[in-house]
Amino acid sequence: MALELTGKLHSIGETKTFDSGFQVQEFYLDLTRFNQMTGEKYSNHARFKILNEKCNPNQYKIGDIIKVGFSINGRSFAKDDGSTGFAQDLVAYKIDFVRDAINQPEAQEQDLNDDDHDDLPF
Repeated sequence: MALELTGKLHSIGETKTFDSGFQVQEFYLDLTRFNQMTGEKYSNHARFKILNEKCNPNQYKIGDIIKVGFSINGRSFAKDDGSTGFAQDLVAYKIDFVRDAINQPEAQEQDLNDDDHDDLPF
């Protein structure tokens, strides 16, 4: 199942290379949302992994808006106490540029009392 999320590139980790030649790199996408009625902020940051240089987040700048194609990989493991634990990874396979960090307009708060909101179809 292919999934996509669009958000602001928050940070990029270093590429880790193992003795086997396997490579992993992590990056974080800021998916923060705001309540349109109250302006309340809902902070949300998702960690993605890139395996064996499938795509390159280093070609983008922190703050750029990107769209990430990813899959969810889950696995179970035995905990020290004998119970079963679970882990999930968001594995990116594609990154598309949406908007440059320098050219994006600053987020502006909307005044709910403005007359601009009377565009109802009746």
